[in-house]
Amino acid sequence: MIKLKKLDILYLGLGFVLLFITISTIYKSAILFSELGICFHTRTLVLLALLSVFFVFKHKRIASLFFISFFLEFSLSFISPYRSYPEKNGSNKYTSPLFTRAPTPFNPGSSLADEKIEFHYVHHFNDLGYQDQNPRSKIFKAFLLGDSFVQGVGTDSLHTIDKQLEKKIGCDNCIMSLGLSGSDLVTHFAQFQKVVENGYHAEYALLNLNYTDLFEISIRTKEIKEIEQRETSLAIQFLYGYSYLIRHLCHDVFRLNYNFLNPKEQELLYSEIHVLILNYIYKYKEYCDHNNINLIVVFQPCLEECTSKIYQLDQEISLIMADTSVWAINMNNYFNNACLNYYWPIDGHFTTEGYTFYSEKLYEEIIKLDNDFKH
Repeated sequence: MIKLKKLDILYLGLGFVLLFITISTIYKSAILFSELGICFHTRTLVLLALLSVFFVFKHKRIASLFFISFFLEFSLSFISPYRSYPEKNGSNKYTSPLFTRAPTPFNPGSSLADEKIEFHYVHHFNDLGYQDQNPRSKIFKAFLLGDSFVQGVGTDSLHTIDKQLEKKIGCDNCIMSLGLSGSDLVTHFAQFQKVVENGYHAEYALLNLNYTDLFEISIRTKEIKEIEQRETSLAIQFLYGYSYLIRHLCHDVFRLNYNFLNPKEQELLYSEIHVLILNYIYKYKEYCDHNNINLIVVFQPCLEECTSKIYQLDQEISLIMADTSVWAINMNNYFNNACLNYYWPIDGHFTTEGYTFYSEKLYEEIIKLDNDFKH
């Protein structure tokens, strides 16, 4: 009969904990790498898990180090300032931002449950893959272009921007929402083109921009040819997604941002992106003019900008608002004094009240530009 000392029992328990963590991490890794086109065989996963447990029992001091690391990781999962929005809001699926790819329309007729700590809504997608009703016609009052704010994350399908504008106009299914969560104006341009080339037309196109366009473009340098490609170690990106300790090392010790760039590199990259955003605004303008669509550029504040009063797209706002050839609306001033009333504190998207307020003020501003919008 085998006699176990108390220390052996402790290490046995620790081994089972690490076995669970290892299998969980390897499983998540397999999902991640399968998305990148790299597949693992099930027996390989089991072998790696067993080897890790053998390693723990063979080297007890290292096991103690693992235990301390686990305790720190567990604690940081609740208090780290570098937790992502999905992690703060109840999701455990997170990888490095650089693994994010430009979104494409959802599967036609599909649904998505957006389950967060702060809210729970179900999004339904039409035959074009956007959250909206199926088009009953190919002629619309307006296209609504943008990211998750345009898609309506944070509210139900009756209070999205497009639905509230339709109520103001007094029409049904007259505004086509082309909002996609995580999109940016560069990669979204091709999707807008595809809709127009498929025979859909609108009098207006409302291009909704916010500072996340700056960030989303910065993490897609591999996809956006106009920006110089930045290379970051795949291992660092992978570890960043699963370790809070690695995140603190990256940000607090090496002073890297979420793109793994130092401040000077970030400044150079963002200066390129500011120019690119301006170029694409005029690219949208040229394309809309060619297709007899009135483009309206809308600058929308995010929660961080609203609370700090520092607007990341100030350069674009100043230049576009001063250009009389482009219709533009700056919505930032409407949110100066009531940020917390209109945004979910953790998630950062508008609440239902925020979408209602934004839509009302947006409608008023559009009417100032062109009174015909309300007819």
